[in-house]
Amino acid sequence: MDTETLKEDLFFLIGFILTSMHGLYHEPADYGIYRLLDAGGRLLSIMEAHGLSDDFLRKLGLEIEEEKEGSMDSDRQKDTISRLAMEYTEELQRRLSIKNH
Repeated sequence: MDTETLKEDLFFLIGFILTSMHGLYHEPADYGIYRLLDAGGRLLSIMEAHGLSDDFLRKLGLEIEEEKEGSMDSDRQKDTISRLAMEYTEELQRRLSIKNH
């Protein structure tokens, strides 16, 4: 693994997160949801580029990208985000049970 490139990619992600936080003072509240979706998608892309992904994370990344490209329909976004959080929770439980056996 190229740790220098990973370090650089994560450094840029931190910059994105910091500037996003700063921007929230001047943007509508709904932008925060989009910025968090974008940050999650960026992190998943970094993980993929550095061989740190798997099928579940790839699928999650695709769904996040699809949501980012969709309309800014708040109800639909809320439903999608709730579903993704539930899928993540189920996957976390699955991974923890495998790890503990």
